[in-house]
Amino acid sequence: MPVELVRRVTGHATVEVVLKHYVRPDREQFKAALAGAMPKVLTGKKVRMKPAEELAALAAKLAAGQATDADKERLRKLAAKV
Repeated sequence: MPVELVRRVTGHATVEVVLKHYVRPDREQFKAALAGAMPKVLTGKKVRMKPAEELAALAAKLAAGQATDADKERLRKLAAKV
């Protein structure tokens, strides 16, 4: 379900609150996020992920408290498209 829709239905003011309390990435999402990030870490090249994979990776970073302001902005843009 789109995060923005969940935010509206639950009445939360921000997507971050929804992600913190409702989004629980599963094992496959974590694997996809790690697989997508590893080549970047190892080679310095940016790997293009599918929007759903990128959204899951950003949600995981946010849930872990590791999201930067740029990550949060990208998350908002992706969530608005979904």
